[in-house]
Amino acid sequence: MGIVHPTVVLQRFAYVKNAMEKELNDILRHELTHYRRKDIFYKWFVVVATSLHWFNLLMVCIRWEVGRACELSCDEAIISSISAAEKRQYGNTMLTFSATKKYPAGIPATTLSEGKAELKERLVSIMKYKKKSAWVITLC
Repeated sequence: MGIVHPTVVLQRFAYVKNAMEKELNDILRHELTHYRRKDIFYKWFVVVATSLHWFNLLMVCIRWEVGRACELSCDEAIISSISAAEKRQYGNTMLTFSATKKYPAGIPATTLSEGKAELKERLVSIMKYKKKSAWVITLC
């Protein structure tokens, strides 16, 4: 929440009480990665540009693509430094919060993905991720 002073609002006690510490860690890792990368500023910039160019349908596509790219790059940044078991847990967290069900008391109803296709794309990219070598990065 917030633009000037972004804040992650979660009820830690609710996650701990319901034995969802791993999910809490995954959520915090994900949101703090967005914070460190300043993704909220990119998304707000696109919102402002879309508002100014409301008549251009291409801007709606660009806005959607920027959001998608932020999520995929955030996932890639996270999974590049975790083990295979942690990747599986991270994917399970995304599945847990994308399912339509009642959450335990105190746990906010959030989704980590907007739709089924986006969730599938993110999960596939997590499971098929391969770290790129330094010379490939340099070449690109």
